[in-house]
Amino acid sequence: MQDESPGKSLVLKFLHMNTMQQSMQQLLTDMMMSLRNRYDINDEKMVMIKEFIRVSKNDLDASRILYDHELFALAVFHLQQAVEKAIKAQCLLSGLISEKEIRTIQHESLRGQQIIANRFSELVKVHAQENPNLDVVPRLDEIMGEKRLEMARIDGNGIDTILSAYDRQIESLDIAKLLTTEKLEPILSEIRRNSPDLEISDSDAQAILDQFKELGPSLICTAENFTFLFVASAITFPHAVCTRYPGGEMSPKDYNPSLGIVNRQPELTKRFDKVIEYLELQVR
Repeated sequence: MQDESPGKSLVLKFLHMNTMQQSMQQLLTDMMMSLRNRYDINDEKMVMIKEFIRVSKNDLDASRILYDHELFALAVFHLQQAVEKAIKAQCLLSGLISEKEIRTIQHESLRGQQIIANRFSELVKVHAQENPNLDVVPRLDEIMGEKRLEMARIDGNGIDTILSAYDRQIESLDIAKLLTTEKLEPILSEIRRNSPDLEISDSDAQAILDQFKELGPSLICTAENFTFLFVASAITFPHAVCTRYPGGEMSPKDYNPSLGIVNRQPELTKRFDKVIEYLELQVR
């Protein structure tokens, strides 16, 4: 019988391939607008973004060291912290979330994804009927509340299934095909029509189309890392509290190699290295 733990089901709901495919044109439109928003990033905000990336990288290094010393609860905590800070950097880079809103996220890294999901197409929104195995339709608020412990207790096989679903989804993307002039011209025309204040001339429009062709590899990388940040957040966010305080339904003593997040921590940190590399490239 196929393992279908509640927590795993919750994450898989957000990784449904049809959702990605149906949303790709809107995703491209939003990427265009997001890239434009990046021009508005001032020096002060860029300093903050770079600091989030630097501290995220330090947390990831600490997670590895603590894991090697079998201090599993602290290792998982610092992995969660690395994800949280990387998400805050990505949110600021998107140009869709302000510094003030970043402060409201606190340790709820998934909250940042919730805010960006509401502004960044349909890519990670819940589709109600996609998983008949669920008795209730989960929402991000439920996952961050009553479903938190279910997420925290996902076993290693559940995490493997989530990562495999992510890998299959990324392989199914064909952003390079979407970056053809035939696909991009109507999107750019729509932006010009709906945002006359941008004052994009015909020559500017052609320059934008040419630039997007060159940006193909970068956009593919962005799609991969944006999606993986969501996956990593969903897997790690419950552990900000459980790893630090004894006496709860789940506490530091529960973090041992039989727990999924501990067992798969080396794989998750290895994958997260690529996210850090991606973010560092964005701010050079």
